[in-house]
Amino acid sequence: MDSTLYNAAVKGNTSDGEFLLAEYLKRDEEIGYQVTPKGNTVLHVASFYGHSHFVGEVLEITPALLCYKNKKNETALHLAAAIKGHKRVVRVLLHAAGEENKETLMRMTDDNGDTALHKAARSGNFGAVKVLVKEDSELFNFQFPANNAEETPLYLAAESDFADCASQILKSSIRPTYGGPCGRTALHAATIQRNRRLRKVVSEMLGWNKSLAYLPAGSENDWTTTIHIAASEGYVNVIKELLNHCPDCWELLNSNGQNALHVAISNKKRREKLSFQRRLRQFRRGRRDFEIKRKNMHEPEDEMDSGGTNTQQRENKAKRDKIGKLKDIMTATQIHLVVATLLVTVTFAAALTLPGGFESDPDSHNKGMAMLIRKTVFRAFVVSNAIAFTCSSSAVFSYFFIAVNAASTKKLKTIRRLLRRRVGFRLSRCQPL
Repeated sequence: MDSTLYNAAVKGNTSDGEFLLAEYLKRDEEIGYQVTPKGNTVLHVASFYGHSHFVGEVLEITPALLCYKNKKNETALHLAAAIKGHKRVVRVLLHAAGEENKETLMRMTDDNGDTALHKAARSGNFGAVKVLVKEDSELFNFQFPANNAEETPLYLAAESDFADCASQILKSSIRPTYGGPCGRTALHAATIQRNRRLRKVVSEMLGWNKSLAYLPAGSENDWTTTIHIAASEGYVNVIKELLNHCPDCWELLNSNGQNALHVAISNKKRREKLSFQRRLRQFRRGRRDFEIKRKNMHEPEDEMDSGGTNTQQRENKAKRDKIGKLKDIMTATQIHLVVATLLVTVTFAAALTLPGGFESDPDSHNKGMAMLIRKTVFRAFVVSNAIAFTCSSSAVFSYFFIAVNAASTKKLKTIRRLLRRRVGFRLSRCQPL
């Protein structure tokens, strides 16, 4: 799209200096409409940015753009309906369609099967929902179908927690469709939400169609009903509303053979258990923090009470630090010793059972020699195995030396240096094997 035309649509300028929108649009009718990389026309761009006056002028000059679709099969009405605050753009587009084309425009779907009302309900654009539903109910009384994901506009509004949009669809539509995926309905979706306004929507849905309370949601082997959902979440007011309209729905069972009371009790126990575990963790964390603080507060006093001086305190602290570091070193040594011992065992076994076996022909001059002795790869294997065996054996004897001298804290530096050398040497030499 020409940059001048695109910027004008973004800013909503129909004329600016030498730019005249009418000239650009008339030229486009002759050579073809200009579009963005996503296939959006100037009408799409202006609708997206909410410039109703620009949209109106475009449609007066080129009304054919009204039903033009981009690469996602979206019309300008789809884009305007999906963004809050663009109610005026929606009105302008519907007015331009006229009575003969308004139904066609409102029924157009994108690649996901969404109509403009689907877009508005999903985004919570109450103004667009109100305009679209009112226009449809007054003129056509059409039941909006589900999209490709089996979602109706009413279901989307309830699932997205937009109570005002859901209520508007219920009030304006004589026969609103309410289905959702996996057998769920808008009533199931509204019951799950914590929005108090959606409880009013629940009442409105039940007043419109009581059978919704009895419909199961889920798969063939795992399903539930609205009253089970309310019981599991602890929504007492919703349960009262359900029983007020459908007093016998408490008898409904889910796929596990449970009624609402069973679900409420089991979920209450689960919530109490989680709450207890959370309080227990907080108690343990608080107790641990208290013990650490108490230790830091009393240790210096205990040492002073025992007649120790500041110098003695520093020496005692240094001694404890050495003992702690020695314990850490010995723990690491045990792990490394196991690894080194395994390497010694593997390399020793590999030396006895060479790949390819030995020459057993009694007439051969190489009897008892390795079959692959002339192979370069085999020779490299023998050399690498010998190096690995030597390094691992050295590491094992070094760890024994560390264990013998670990009792003396005065040799901490020597032990630490030796351990670091052994570990680094073993990893650098033996790791390829």
